[in-house]
Amino acid sequence: MKKYLILLVLAVVCCSTVQAQRYYIPRYKKQKEAREYEHFHADRRFTVTLGASFDMNLGMQNYINLENDAAAVRYDEEPKLPAVTTTLGVSYLVSPHFVAGLEAGYSFSNENHIIPAYGTFKWYYGKEKHPHRVRWFNYVNVGPQFYTGSKYKDIGALAAAGGGIRMVMAKSLRMDLYVGYRMSLARPKANTSGTYDVPASGVTYHQYMHGIQVGFNIMMF
Repeated sequence: MKKYLILLVLAVVCCSTVQAQRYYIPRYKKQKEAREYEHFHADRRFTVTLGASFDMNLGMQNYINLENDAAAVRYDEEPKLPAVTTTLGVSYLVSPHFVAGLEAGYSFSNENHIIPAYGTFKWYYGKEKHPHRVRWFNYVNVGPQFYTGSKYKDIGALAAAGGGIRMVMAKSLRMDLYVGYRMSLARPKANTSGTYDVPASGVTYHQYMHGIQVGFNIMMF
């Protein structure tokens, strides 16, 4: 009798195990989906940007040439105060890596009020659809800038080069963060008060300022 009870228990256990295996659903570890971020809007090539930069001047050199004088006066000067520049621009996506555009703005400082207007060119590295939110780039800016005060002649120039990252902040929001080297050319007016051997028209006065700029651009639409 005892033997039959043991066999019956074994049979019940075996049936239960088979039944459990029939309805067992194995668990699989959920794999992380690979995302691809579009760093440019696929549906348009033109983009309007709004930006700002902080310009830290490192030094200034003055070059003065006098008419009929082979020797030029050259001397260094203490850096001017930092400036904050706001810009509005439009850019065109030439290729998935190259962007060209125009930017204009206003530069605020205690000594000068400047209106820069320049061409900007950026080269982006990596794939068009990137697996990361960040994409590296290099940039070059070059163009004229206009002085509004009476101390300088109206037109100067600027040039800048550096690098940065483009960040995908949200589905429709992208931002460029950059840092680089910036040089600007100003043409101070000659002092016409008093009596001089050389007239003001015979004086060529160039002033070069160079420094570091840190800024950002937001892709508006």
